Amino acid sequence: MTFKNLVILCVFLPACQSLQVTLPGPVVESPMVRGERGDVEIGWRPGQSVMALSEAGARPYVPRKPNLVQAHELYGKAHIDFLERFELGLALALPGSWLLNGKYQFIGATREARKTGNFTGAVFAAAGTGSASNKGDQAYTFGPGGYNWKASASGEATGFGTSIGYQPADTALIYVGYAYYSYALKWTINQDVSRDGTSPAAYYSGTQKGAAESVALGVEFGREAAIVNLGVQHDWRYWDENEMTRRLSVLGSVKLPF
Repeated sequence: MTFKNLVILCVFLPACQSLQVTLPGPVVESPMVRGERGDVEIGWRPGQSVMALSEAGARPYVPRKPNLVQAHELYGKAHIDFLERFELGLALALPGSWLLNGKYQFIGATREARKTGNFTGAVFAAAGTGSASNKGDQAYTFGPGGYNWKASASGEATGFGTSIGYQPADTALIYVGYAYYSYALKWTINQDVSRDGTSPAAYYSGTQKGAAESVALGVEFGREAAIVNLGVQHDWRYWDENEMTRRLSVLGSVKLPF
């Protein structure tokens, strides 16, 4: 298939006029902080992805029920610990969401002083963003006249949660936890006047809201040179008029101190 034919095919496929936004998912944090300095973390986690718009080039545009899409994110994160029990982290995930989170370990020894038999507990909160855009040349309704269109969407996520854990060994931590995130998303579509002047320019906008809850079971193990975190997480997700959806995810990360 030539590039020209591929472009023509894309014009006729609604998927080429859709807009999918990925926001940070409700991840349960480990109940233990390092206690000093910080870490660099690389990992894999569930994301909250929504097909916010479909057929954005249609005129008039008729909003449809958004679809939740199964998604995971590859992320990098930097943690800085201060006042022994506080941790502040900033994460960047692909395909392009940001998350700022804070954590406070309210009970138990930190990772610097960990020991067998240690019970730990923490509370955490987070705020993040995600955005996406798309554009095209709508030609299949107005023929040679056609018109250009642009669509964009941006969303915000805020969340909180708690987790508790137990150390069966100096180098291992088993924990359970809960997290809740809420979401707010705004979208816009700008359509130019048709090239033959028969159809005026158009502008559409709207908002969407959602929420997600998760429970998780995880294990963190390793020595100071590297800490591995593995977990299983179950999510309940809600978005606008959609029915609740569930999913089971596996997540993992590696923390390297600096």
